[in-house]
Amino acid sequence: AMRACHGFCVLAALLAVDLGFVEWQVKTQIVRQRWRPRHRRGVLRKAAQGNEPFPVDFLDELEIDAEDEGVGAIEGDDPFPTDFLDDLGPEEVAESSSEDALFPQSLLELPPQPLSSFQVGQIVHGRVKRMIVGAASLAYVDIGAAKDAVLEFGEMTDGFPRKVPVHTGKKVEARVLEYSAEIDRLYLTRRTGDLKRPPRIWKEDQSRNPEPLRRVAQQEFLDAEVINLITFGAFVNVYPSWGDKTPVFALLHKTQFAPGFAENPEQAIRGGRIKVRKLAINANGELQVTMKQ
Repeated sequence: AMRACHGFCVLAALLAVDLGFVEWQVKTQIVRQRWRPRHRRGVLRKAAQGNEPFPVDFLDELEIDAEDEGVGAIEGDDPFPTDFLDDLGPEEVAESSSEDALFPQSLLELPPQPLSSFQVGQIVHGRVKRMIVGAASLAYVDIGAAKDAVLEFGEMTDGFPRKVPVHTGKKVEARVLEYSAEIDRLYLTRRTGDLKRPPRIWKEDQSRNPEPLRRVAQQEFLDAEVINLITFGAFVNVYPSWGDKTPVFALLHKTQFAPGFAENPEQAIRGGRIKVRKLAINANGELQVTMKQ
């Protein structure tokens, strides 16, 4: 009886070892099967993006035959297929739909539209291609048109932006603000509310002569209109209280804003009406004003 019991125990132990080895083999095979197509798709994706050359020995390593998806494209016989994405898992599908998608939307777009074909108020989507920060303070946005649209600093958000809300490469949604046929330029806005703006005042039409205001007391507040918002403040037209009523171009630095001005979308906007007083006339004969007491 003792010998029979000992033999039975040895047999059970050997059987357990065999079962454990079989289970290990099955798990290993499952891992290989899961890793292999995922690794294959990753290399195919990199090859299709042109990030790196396709290794010659890859087909042998992954046992992809001549009928497999993507082989014709790899060898240059036909365009790279899109149906190989159909078997991606949820995570990979999300990845392929991200900004780093294998097939960017721009490749599937129709020929670029002329700027004149866009309608005021139309919602457009695009990507910021270039930023200019300074007196111009604007962004050039690719919206799939023949030319890039322009998003000015003062139209990037309601009120006065405390910091530049967009950057190069950022995807943006905006509305068409206006189209200038004279210079073939499309302007965008990310502001909410009305799209009506006063006519633009170009540099050659601005009166920069401060003489009408030279004799005005510094304590006197004058009517002014915002011409443009820029990263360091605003350009305004100041209306003299007597004599020649021609408005005088002036700089309102952001350190001279009145409390609440930056948050007021009806004032901090092109055409916004404000009160300012003379601060100084600099060595270049340019007028500087303030909203503060």
